[in-house]
Amino acid sequence: MPNFELENGSTIGELLRDGRGILLDFEGSNSLEEVAREFGSQLNYVAGQAKEQAGLRAVLIRPDGFVAWATDHDAPAVEELRQAAARWFGKTEGSR
Repeated sequence: MPNFELENGSTIGELLRDGRGILLDFEGSNSLEEVAREFGSQLNYVAGQAKEQAGLRAVLIRPDGFVAWATDHDAPAVEELRQAAARWFGKTEGSR
């Protein structure tokens, strides 16, 4: 994952230091934020613009910095995101 610098000056590298994954949402979508909440403490939701977004709308980043899912669509496929997150972060907080 490129080390994007967000509007507030933080970088992806800084955000990954806590060892959790990141759902980086350049558009601030409520549906993406809801998916991030399903994975509780395993996934940080970060909304905001970056200085360079490479044409992306949202990116799911594994704790090791690799991209697990990305989209450039205005209406991201929430179910695809949920499946990718489940693959890398296990079951959702509400699952048994």
